[in-house]
Amino acid sequence: MGGRIPPLNSSPTELTSPLLEGEDLVFVRVEGTALCWALISDLLLARRRIPGSAAMALGLLLSIVAGVLQASSLHISLIWPLDHNGLYHLGQLAGVMALQAGLRDLLRTPTH
Repeated sequence: MGGRIPPLNSSPTELTSPLLEGEDLVFVRVEGTALCWALISDLLLARRRIPGSAAMALGLLLSIVAGVLQASSLHISLIWPLDHNGLYHLGQLAGVMALQAGLRDLLRTPTH
């Protein structure tokens, strides 16, 4: 980011703009905005104690973190070495599992 730390109230677009260019930047802006809106919606539903909404919010947050990991150059070794793409897929796996659990809880809830 050119040595500049963005302020805490920065939008997802302002945070990612220095990292990516071209089509990747467009995708991150659109996907990041959609995920952030969905996360905010689920957090509001979780405050109203709607079944499954907290798990779905966790899934969306994990998906956002996975996207950030993919845009990074992070490499770690657990059982085997993982680059940024491997970390992304592990994060997405956890996110999809949380989304599925939340959706299952939501669909089990009887409507009145």
